[in-house]
Amino acid sequence: MKSKTVGIFTDTHGNYLALTAILDYFKQQGINKIYHLGDIVSMGPRPVECMERLIYDKDIVCILGNHDNDYLNDNTIPPELSHVSKEHKRFVFDLLGEKYKQAVSKFPKLVIEDFFGLKAAFLHYGFAREIDLKKNKKAVFQPIDPDPTTESFDKMFEAIDADIIFFGHKHSPIDLKGKKVYCDVGSVGCHKGEFARGIVFTVYEDKSYNIERVTVPYNRKETLTDMDKRSIPCADYIQKYYFSAD
Repeated sequence: MKSKTVGIFTDTHGNYLALTAILDYFKQQGINKIYHLGDIVSMGPRPVECMERLIYDKDIVCILGNHDNDYLNDNTIPPELSHVSKEHKRFVFDLLGEKYKQAVSKFPKLVIEDFFGLKAAFLHYGFAREIDLKKNKKAVFQPIDPDPTTESFDKMFEAIDADIIFFGHKHSPIDLKGKKVYCDVGSVGCHKGEFARGIVFTVYEDKSYNIERVTVPYNRKETLTDMDKRSIPCADYIQKYYFSAD
């Protein structure tokens, strides 16, 4: 039976070692079509290296995330509930400079692929509503739902014409099935585990499919040490909130 397989991961956040680990795994499995669901930069120690690796690999489709959009628009003001400070974002954006803005400006917010008649959507999170824009004119996505349900996701993604929705943003893996199948991939390396994670998604010509969550060991300790060596602003705070959860 014919099939198509793609690799999916998200929320790299400057963690180059986790990025390299999951990409190497995908390549070793012969997976050539890969989707990154947003947020290449901020938090981790190597935003430039992550950007270089992702935007120049023709096998990778980069979806726009909120931190990518902030870099593009030089927006250093943290949104509500964010622990990523203005100082940190300014540091990261200065490291990146203007070099990558043209590439990032071409990142789509949504890609829908047809696999033998099964539609899969790839995006960062639910798009900002009118109520969100009233609170923050620069909002691109809805606020994170801390305790999502099938009903809340049905409402969040009701306008997306797809059978399966792959997304990120919250950093924690989620699998729910309502009117559609909802799959939060979970951040590749922004968590407490000593592994990089992603998804191998296979669809068969009869429209059956398999979503396989995969983990690959990586040197998490070196990533955290690198944050200190590079004097990343607010490193302790970021490690506490973003590298110690899930």
